[in-house]
Amino acid sequence: MWVLLGIVIFLALLVGGILLLPVYLIVKTDEKKGLQLQFRVLGKTFEGTDGNEKPKKPAQKPAAKPQAAPGNAVADMLKKALGLHRFEKEYLQRKIQEGGFGYAVSESLQIIRELLEQVMDVVRGCVAVKFQLQLCCGSEDPADTAIAYSRYCALVYPLVGYLSTVMHLRKRGADVNISCDMLENKTEFFCHVVIRLRIFYVVRCVLRILAAEAKRKKEEMQ
Repeated sequence: MWVLLGIVIFLALLVGGILLLPVYLIVKTDEKKGLQLQFRVLGKTFEGTDGNEKPKKPAQKPAAKPQAAPGNAVADMLKKALGLHRFEKEYLQRKIQEGGFGYAVSESLQIIRELLEQVMDVVRGCVAVKFQLQLCCGSEDPADTAIAYSRYCALVYPLVGYLSTVMHLRKRGADVNISCDMLENKTEFFCHVVIRLRIFYVVRCVLRILAAEAKRKKEEMQ
């Protein structure tokens, strides 16, 4: 009895610890590697994309009979579970034939709205630990430099202001500066963004999407 209770408590603490585990998303620029995307979990950093690194071409092999990849079956299963298959061409055509174009558009917009609500819920759980963005506009023509400067200011500052309303943005970690240099011939860009997110928010988002899709399937069967 006590052993079973101890096991249950241990598993509950383990699951709770995993759900509360912070994951760090890092986006930064490097002079040699360009724009980089990294993930850091438990002090370990995993490389994502590399802006300048070109994918290596695999060695050509003799043509073989096409076989269904195991990953395709898993991807199809996830699409159906999350409701993403409803945006495929075949499904939309069938819905248009059944209920008309307006019905298909209405259903798609409803699903998109629900997905955006869940994604925004995840974004609200994010914390921008560091948000450094430095942009110095430059070009051969001073007029083009001025136009580019005004466009970047009109785009970046409102975007940063909006992000500060939907996620926690630490004031000490925020450093956004857009400038222009009429003597420079090119635009210089630097960014270092660190966003912290707990796994709990992602799991909750996925579970809500699964529940919404299960509800839609239940209504279709009635």
